[in-house]
Amino acid sequence: MASVAIVTDSGCDLDGQTAKELGVRVVPLHIRFDSKDFLDQVELSREEFWARCEASSQLPSTAAPSSGAFEEAFRSAADEGASGVLCITLASALSATHQAALVAARAVQEEIEVVVLDSGSVSLAQGLCVLEAAEAARSDAPLGEIERTARSAAERCRLFGTLSTLDYLRRGGRIGPVKALVGQVLAFKPIIELRGGEVKLLGRTRTRKRAIQATLEAAAGCGKLERVAIVHSGAADWEDVLAAARELAPTNPIVAIFGPTIGTHVGPGAIGIAALVSD
Repeated sequence: MASVAIVTDSGCDLDGQTAKELGVRVVPLHIRFDSKDFLDQVELSREEFWARCEASSQLPSTAAPSSGAFEEAFRSAADEGASGVLCITLASALSATHQAALVAARAVQEEIEVVVLDSGSVSLAQGLCVLEAAEAARSDAPLGEIERTARSAAERCRLFGTLSTLDYLRRGGRIGPVKALVGQVLAFKPIIELRGGEVKLLGRTRTRKRAIQATLEAAAGCGKLERVAIVHSGAADWEDVLAAARELAPTNPIVAIFGPTIGTHVGPGAIGIAALVSD
């Protein structure tokens, strides 16, 4: 394995196979449906998560991993010969996950050096930061250089999307500046940006097709892009979006399914485009 290990949490929405190929350790968040707890992507796949959402009258809740779960990941890296660890977490504004990782890093400081980085984002915007860090680790870059690479990526990652329904945002209490839409323009499709743990309304259209186009245009409007990624929650048109996204950046987009961290708020049929803007 690379001399520096990369650790993240399941809020990054990278699927298990992609994480394995990258050599990334993923610490799962907890998902609670009614009175039953699951470990994200360990005890409950993304497909099972969405099936349960559709069958349940109540939204599930999520909880951060314990500091012990991060300690286990850090110690596992040390046992396998890693010289250091970079841990990239979902936005601290959204979850206690970042704090749990910091506690764990202090607990293992006598065994291995751990740097914990707040991505400031979630889903594949966080995932692109992890991807950049993992590629730097594969080149045997030192921990400080990998941290700088990941921090730069975190500052340049954006996440845009459109929803099929506003009901999940309303029920989850994170509707923020989109609140004025509810009960007034439910026939419209919002174009949103997820930034700093908040949902920001960029615009609205009457049709899904136009909303998808506007989402693509929002990503393209960021400037020259190094990478793009597609994330969705069972959107029937995700392959059309993928084809269009291939024109936005030189690298082939990765694709994932929204997990519970964001999925409980965007609902089924949502589609997002994560973009890494060039320096």
